[in-house]
Formats: sequence, C-alpha cells, structure tokens
Amino acid sequence: MNLRLATNEVRVRLERAEAERLAGGEEIRQMLPLPGGHFSWAVVSTEAETGAALHGRELRISLSREKLQALMSEPASKDSGLRAEIAGDRALISLIVEIDLFDGKKRR
Repeated sequence: MNLRLATNEVRVRLERAEAERLAGGEEIRQMLPLPGGHFSWAVVSTEAETGAALHGRELRISLSREKLQALMSEPASKDSGLRAEIAGDRALISLIVEIDLFDGKKRR
C-alpha cells in the first residue's frame, strides 16, 4: 500500500492482492515510526460510504465494499479508481483510491 498526502488530498494505491484482502474483510494497516511516536494508517472495507477520518495518530480510510468490488471487476485502466470528497475542518478533502496495475513483471 502506498499513501500520499498533499494539501486537501489523500491518495491510496493498493496492490491487487491488498484489494482482494480488503474485499474479503481484512484490514490493511501500516505504520511510520517517528521521533516522539508514530503515525499509522489503515484501510478497511465497510458497508458504509467511502471516507476517511483521523483518530489520534491513525488515519483510517473506509472503502465502500460495494464500490471496491465494482472497481475490482472493471477492466484495468490507468483512470479507474474510487473518488470521494470529505468535509475537512476548513476545506473539502479529495480521497482517491487506486489499484496498482503493475504486476511486478519486468518489460523489455
């Protein structure tokens, strides 16, 4: 899983295997140890809408299970992904979730 944070944007890129685990109900979690503590992020699939919220030092991203399964059944495309707007404290935050098309094989 790759997490990218920018002003008013959260972007998550999942490997295909991670997306399959999420669709099966598993939670994907990572942590970055920092001086004075850590920052972690988790992605879960739920029956609720896609969204994100900060809980202490953890960014928790919820994906609609229905939309995740629909995305996984689409033909691979660099333009496909889940997009949602989240009301932040001062502005709308764009949440973008993509499934990596790279299969790990080297091309010649």
